[in-house]
Amino acid sequence: MTDHAVSPARRGPPNLTARIALALLLLSLPAAAGASVIAEGTYTISAPERRSIPFRMVLTPTGARIVPTGGETLVFSYAQKSALVVDPASRSYFLLPLELVAPLLSAGLGYDPRGLGATASGATKTLLGQSCSEVVVSGRSPRFTLRSWRVSDPGWSADYARLERALALPWAAADPPPVFVGLPLAGSVEIDGKRPYRAEWQITRLARDDKAAEEFAVPDGYRMDLERLLSVQGRR
Repeated sequence: MTDHAVSPARRGPPNLTARIALALLLLSLPAAAGASVIAEGTYTISAPERRSIPFRMVLTPTGARIVPTGGETLVFSYAQKSALVVDPASRSYFLLPLELVAPLLSAGLGYDPRGLGATASGATKTLLGQSCSEVVVSGRSPRFTLRSWRVSDPGWSADYARLERALALPWAAADPPPVFVGLPLAGSVEIDGKRPYRAEWQITRLARDDKAAEEFAVPDGYRMDLERLLSVQGRR
């Protein structure tokens, strides 16, 4: 097995919702040169609540878009170094720096990113016709376990690796082995402690599209949600 130490990440405000967890764990599909990838799947939470979130995702060389059913859309732009959160229900939006996303994840789910370590277990299986290897990220205080089945072919993973670097995910730091940043087609996360959290995800459909884009733009007629923006900035 191969071990890889993970550098610390700055903590953020404890107001993360399931949509950001879904974004960080699943925003990971391959983009061939000149072609975006359309992905459909389900993110299923079993604790502290029970619900399944179908989603549609677009990944491009310049960013990504996640549209969960009945939730807020998240759009990531590498050039803008920002995450755009769009709420169709309230016709509002706000922006976050990409560097805040990983701290929001750790604070919202209640785990300490310091001391996390990544390991390639050596297990393999085939998903959606792709050979995948199991990668396990684990930590203590509280116990944290992230298992993911990542595509072994590095040709599918360049844009995903770019995304993890842009988001400063701790297990993608310090030039990790290629398998650690392969695109994860399935996986699970378990966090013990005062706020137990358990979820799993599965990509069930992939397709390429030469015309699809992340579309990093505020929809016409939407207002900035200044209250939410200030709440996030005030708890950094």
